[in-house]
Amino acid sequence: MSQYEPKQRPEKTFFQGKRPWSKIKDQVLGSYMPGYLAKVAMLGKPILLIDAFAGPGKFDDDSIGSPLILCNAAEKQAKNQYRAIFFNRDSAHHEQLCKRRSNSVTVGGPKV
Repeated sequence: MSQYEPKQRPEKTFFQGKRPWSKIKDQVLGSYMPGYLAKVAMLGKPILLIDAFAGPGKFDDDSIGSPLILCNAAEKQAKNQYRAIFFNRDSAHHEQLCKRRSNSVTVGGPKV
């Protein structure tokens, strides 16, 4: 193993609990997306939401992550006008996210 390779893949421990920067990012998303989606929905065109590092949707401490924040806002502000695509490297995270989302959301397969 080279000095530049992580000893443990961070996605294995990342979702144990939100770190300070994750809390800030999710607060920004939670504050920004409802107003943004309400405005964009007025255009009457399809909205595409993509999270390339989605994770399982919830942290082990039960706080919701960015995929659920995005979808909750879209369900309230742009129902039936959006499609959400999520990607995960970890197939277990992908499966957990699939179980947490309704059939109105497309969840992209694991990254290879």
